[in-house]
Amino acid sequence: MYVREIDDTLRSLGITQLIQATEGLAPLPDAITSAHAELQDFLAQHATPHGAIDGATHQQAVTKLTDRLGQATSYGNATTLITDCLQPALTTHLKQFQQHVSRVGPYLHHTGSIADLLLETEEVRLAYVGLTRSITEYANLRMSWETLRGKGGATLDPQGTRGLIAEIRNAPEVFDDWRRVGTSQLHPWPWQGTNHWIRMSWLLDHGARVWLPTAAEQDAAYRQYVPAPRVTSN
Repeated sequence: MYVREIDDTLRSLGITQLIQATEGLAPLPDAITSAHAELQDFLAQHATPHGAIDGATHQQAVTKLTDRLGQATSYGNATTLITDCLQPALTTHLKQFQQHVSRVGPYLHHTGSIADLLLETEEVRLAYVGLTRSITEYANLRMSWETLRGKGGATLDPQGTRGLIAEIRNAPEVFDDWRRVGTSQLHPWPWQGTNHWIRMSWLLDHGARVWLPTAAEQDAAYRQYVPAPRVTSN
């Protein structure tokens, strides 16, 4: 058994993504934080210089800890982690994002040299740094959510976790042609460029409800905007 194999196990369980996604944004259950801390301490004490965990006793101890973490992220627990951890983390993330946007001023769409920021106030510089960090933060949130959703059941939405409603609760209200927007040059996205924070700023400015739904929540939104066909009798 090697540390790299244990790291792979933690990623497959969604633990690594969950910790990265919620760091500084929302607390995690003690069942996860305590088991993860115990595992990291154990590896630090017992891993060889080559990253191996030798001996059946040590390997069994690692397996017990990873099993605890697996149970904490399985099935119904995965859905609870979405509602109790990831959703609050997204709320905090978006609030911070909007604060950065309000403080960064024209640098939201800045195309000149980044050196220009050296002439700005500390508030503007920190806001710009916050925007750059928002790229990774948001990606981590969605990656963790997608991993947990894979354990929490399917959705009626044929696009699954990659669909527009999966990211934007009220997508049909934000985009006139929400089924085709962004799919071709004839149906482009309404914002300019591919920059994450320009895209997110546009969405929030236009009333988009960015979210991380459970399967049931996504089903409810899908039913709202895509009613089931009416059954008629002959």
